[in-house]
Order: sequence, then C-alpha cells, then structure tokens
Amino acid sequence: MASSLVSSGVWAAAAAVRGKPYGNSPPPENASSAPDVARAGAGVTSTPEPGSSPTPSRSPATLTEKARSDGFDILDLQAEPASWRQFQAAQGGALTLKPDLAVVTADAESETHSFVEIDRDTEHLPAVLRKSGLYQRYWESSAEQARSDGLFPLVVWASPAVERADKIRRAI
Repeated sequence: MASSLVSSGVWAAAAAVRGKPYGNSPPPENASSAPDVARAGAGVTSTPEPGSSPTPSRSPATLTEKARSDGFDILDLQAEPASWRQFQAAQGGALTLKPDLAVVTADAESETHSFVEIDRDTEHLPAVLRKSGLYQRYWESSAEQARSDGLFPLVVWASPAVERADKIRRAI
C-alpha cells in the first residue's frame, strides 16, 4: 500500500522506517523486528511531473487525487499542526515530532499508517538525518504505539526528484 501511495505519484520518495508496523499487512521478509529509522535502506521512487513542487499545503489534495485514481481510501488525514506529536525523551524533557502529514490509508487488503515528510530540497542532509533520529527517539518512547494499538507508522520522505530521494535513502 505504501508503494502505491507514492510510487506512481508526483514525487520521489524514500521510505525511512522498516519493520513493524505495516498496518494489517505482515512486514517484508528482510525487515527487522524493530523499526530502524536512522538506518533504513528501503525506498520507493518516481519521476516528478514537470512543473510540480510538493508543498505540505498541497499534499492533502494530491493524496486525495491519488486515492481516487488508485482505488484506496483515506481513513484519517492530519496536516500540520494536527500531525505533530509531543513525547518525553528517554533522558527526560519534552520533544515534538513535526511530520508534514499523518495519514491512514486502506485498500481491500490492508491498512497503512504513515508519517509523511515533504522534502523540498531546502535542507542539508544533516538536518534530514536529525529529523530521522527524532523519529527513532519517538519510536523508542512508545508514545505512538500507545495511541495506535501498538503500531508505529511507516515514515515516507517525499522528494522533488529521484536524485534527492537517492541521497536521502543513502544518508539514512
């Protein structure tokens, strides 16, 4: 489901979490038992449409169009700031994870929970890696799993070009 969500869409994407959860679908055979946000290598890419530029404000509309054309349902869609998640760091102190979108999609076979990061190629890779590390800390906090029946969403990085997606994938 996650690949149909992004692979034939407007952007290139690099999946940044492997392991559980995959909604109601089993994880791929090569997935570890725990998500490894900082070191995931799996990904999906596509060719951007000429003149298109993903923006967080446009993303829900684009996702809705994609759902109609590919035959899946959007069960829940949260844009910023509703998608933000506050949690306690392991060493104490409050942190806030700020995904651009939090989305739950479903087709006849599966339900997929995802955090979506819209990368517009405006941040250096170290900033992307810091954000990826924040996802790792959020997973370790178990805050999302407590609110989502034990599931941790797939993290998808949407990028304006295949080359950028490849750089993100290699860095993560």
